Amino acid sequence: MNAITPESDKSCHYFWAFMRNYRLDSQLITTQLREGVHGVFGEDEAMLTAQAAIDANPDYEFYNLNIDAGGMWVRRLIERQLESEGRLIPLA
Repeated sequence: MNAITPESDKSCHYFWAFMRNYRLDSQLITTQLREGVHGVFGEDEAMLTAQAAIDANPDYEFYNLNIDAGGMWVRRLIERQLESEGRLIPLA
């Protein structure tokens, strides 16, 4: 399970937890799962922290890749909704 909640317009809180209902007595499995999940979310944290480069380089032209299509599609939908409501806020 993971959840992200906004803190400010440029920051958020990222909570995560891992649950299991098997071999609850095995500390080895607990440790291995915790380390594995922490490694995955640690990569996310490094990427999110590096995004400070966007604010540091406001004139830099970023390029979207094919894997960005889903996010771009959602962003366009949100922008259309905001525009129809008369409260369009430019999304970065």
